[in-house]
Amino acid sequence: SSNEAIKHELSFYYAQIKPHFLYNTINTIIGLSYIDEEKTRDALHYLAIYFRAKLNFQSHHTLVPLDDELELLKAYLAIEQIRFGDRLKIVYQIDETIDILIPSMTLQPLAENAVQHGIMPRNQGGTLWITIDREQTGVKIVIQDDGVGIPLKKQQELLSGKNKRVGFTNPLNKLSLMKGATFQLESEEGQGTKITIHLPENRHRE
Repeated sequence: SSNEAIKHELSFYYAQIKPHFLYNTINTIIGLSYIDEEKTRDALHYLAIYFRAKLNFQSHHTLVPLDDELELLKAYLAIEQIRFGDRLKIVYQIDETIDILIPSMTLQPLAENAVQHGIMPRNQGGTLWITIDREQTGVKIVIQDDGVGIPLKKQQELLSGKNKRVGFTNPLNKLSLMKGATFQLESEEGQGTKITIHLPENRHRE
């Protein structure tokens, strides 16, 4: 019964995030269509990758392999790189041997927040680092940017659930349902933001 309750709650948070992601992605493609047909086709290709993964996710699974979550993340960031060009740099440092389950639509919304609210407000843009590696107690995921940062009061609101920014609160709420998972937010105005997620390494095929 507890497992079923967790599944239903995860499904609820997942359903909430869908319009948020689609709205931003489709707006990106609409903007591209006015200036560059080839880049528009590329963006549609990445959106097709998203839909393929989306259809797989909707086979009543709320926890997905990390590889599938990364496919969504990379497709989204590829679209944003097409849109913003040299203003957005992405650095991946990922241990490809890691094989775990993660709540669907967890990493992409956090990366979207970093791009939209952290990096893009800077005239010169910035860099987003995605790092996933092993540690003694499991797996560490870091999403870090060198953007404008988050004021301390807003950090407290985000972590307490008082701020309703969907792209942040949904991943936080979903991860809070996972046994052994932790979520840490570090940010300094003018310096950037770092989100660190610790997960137990329970291989999804076991």
